[in-house]
Amino acid sequence: DTVHTGMIQHFDRVSVAGARVSFADLQPFEFGWFGFFTSGLDVQATRPREMEYAWSKALAYRAAMSLETDKAALDQNGRTSEIFSRIKTWEELKRKAYFPQRIRDQLKTPGAEFELAKGGKGQWQILPVTYSAEKYVDGDDRWTVENPYSDQPLRVTIDALPSLTGFGDSRNVPLLEPGHELHRNTSGNGPLGSPVRQTEGLSFELKSEAGGFQVSAANKSSNPSGWGCAEIVLDGLQDLREHRALGTWVEGDGSGAYLHFVVEDAGRWSVRDYYVHLDFRGRRYVEMREAAKGEVYDFKFPFSNYWAIRNIDFMTITRVYVFLTGIPAGVAVQAQFSRVEALQEAPLQVENARLTVNGESVTFPSRLENGWYLEYAADGTARVFDSNGFAQKTVPPVGTAPTLRKGLNQIGFHCPGCGPAKVALITRGKPLQ
Repeated sequence: DTVHTGMIQHFDRVSVAGARVSFADLQPFEFGWFGFFTSGLDVQATRPREMEYAWSKALAYRAAMSLETDKAALDQNGRTSEIFSRIKTWEELKRKAYFPQRIRDQLKTPGAEFELAKGGKGQWQILPVTYSAEKYVDGDDRWTVENPYSDQPLRVTIDALPSLTGFGDSRNVPLLEPGHELHRNTSGNGPLGSPVRQTEGLSFELKSEAGGFQVSAANKSSNPSGWGCAEIVLDGLQDLREHRALGTWVEGDGSGAYLHFVVEDAGRWSVRDYYVHLDFRGRRYVEMREAAKGEVYDFKFPFSNYWAIRNIDFMTITRVYVFLTGIPAGVAVQAQFSRVEALQEAPLQVENARLTVNGESVTFPSRLENGWYLEYAADGTARVFDSNGFAQKTVPPVGTAPTLRKGLNQIGFHCPGCGPAKVALITRGKPLQ
């Protein structure tokens, strides 16, 4: 079944894992169904990256692929022709058995991404590709990125994000309010329709106090990853279409466990998770700008599956779950948090962003509306797309393309007066042999 986010992790955990079982039983296998989307509140319009990932694995396993979509989604995604062109090439090379087994085996590595490229003699080659972790930036920021390959020109994507109001703003939607009665559901259907709200041998407690909430759990079993939750029924339907990010003040205990919040729609199955890693001590403000994606599969609790990354109706949020997760055997965890607010979103442009790599700067003279994105592939121009992948502008950057050196690189982002953005750097290795 399709998911709306976390496609690559879901593909590995479900499709690839299923293929291995089938091939062990000497059975043919189909990688499907894989979604193809336009932009929505719960989904990003399909881009070439996730499609290239799926078809590279299909070539590796010589498996069939299926798309789950409709003509409207294909027509309303501006990159459909580009994506289908790449799919066609992967499919033809797969059917011709163009690459030897030693290369196909390398493609099977979970999480490893690849691109096709023509060699000097016109032959097809497969290049390993690494995307850096997405970095959220707001105005000015600095961080480091590791390039595992040789020195190469900069490749980058920049996504324009909505700005968020500060904690306590009157436009925010309070979801959990200290001092207010919490309408808890403690029996019958709970997470994913199950009556289970904590692992065996784990004690869990959520207290509402005058200044906030205290949540604690003790894992008295041998389970290495205990979890527990409180299920809170909200007062009526909450419309979070413009409030998809959460914010709260958290006092951590340094335990390394996770405090996280789950919002659930009226269908009682579709959810979104927001994680707070309790790897710190003391009190800090935590802004959960986006819900968890494929990392939901890294956890052992009821929603660690595709229901947390499928479609959700943000207009009909009816429940909030407060979880403590990842509690080792014999360990007690305790955290405090303040009012939990769903933060108001507002569109804000990203204009003339400048990126610096090891002191070398390049500026992209373009304006990104909320939801738009820019791709720069060191070919002399940057392409700007709207939220549905329709090309809006092609611009030459100002400045010489910086070089990403092998190893650690110092990155800077400068865009005063701009809205927030998400930046990912892309590096490519030598062709597979």
